[in-house]
Amino acid sequence: MKALFITLLNVHHEYNLKGITVGIEVTHHGPTDLNFPSVFIEIGSSLEMWKNPKLGEIISRTILEHEKNIPDNNTIALGFGGPHYAPNFVKIITQKKFALSHIAPKYVLDYIDKNIILHAFERSNPVPEIAILDWKGMSREHRMRIK
Repeated sequence: MKALFITLLNVHHEYNLKGITVGIEVTHHGPTDLNFPSVFIEIGSSLEMWKNPKLGEIISRTILEHEKNIPDNNTIALGFGGPHYAPNFVKIITQKKFALSHIAPKYVLDYIDKNIILHAFERSNPVPEIAILDWKGMSREHRMRIK
């Protein structure tokens, strides 16, 4: 995911499109039972954006070029807390030596348990070494449960 996101940021910057924000969304399609890694890369959420050929080019180039941005020496992590678009985790993956496999936002933390957390670890490839908590993006109770 990190290589795709870094590539998307770089390609987006080349096009210099005004009013188009690049971000990440938390896990909301998994973890799954697929036997291979998967990721979603999307063009916005409106018909106008979907019909914009420049946005299609950006996504196409990102997919084709991302392999040159595969990071090495990153610590693989799961993320917990924060909102759906995960701004604190964007900072972590763009400014630090971390790559994330899944992010569980604040709004699901009441519903996840040890089994779901273990499933997220087990279904990640490579398997995460640590969990990163968006400390201010979750309650004390959530921090204690995840710990």
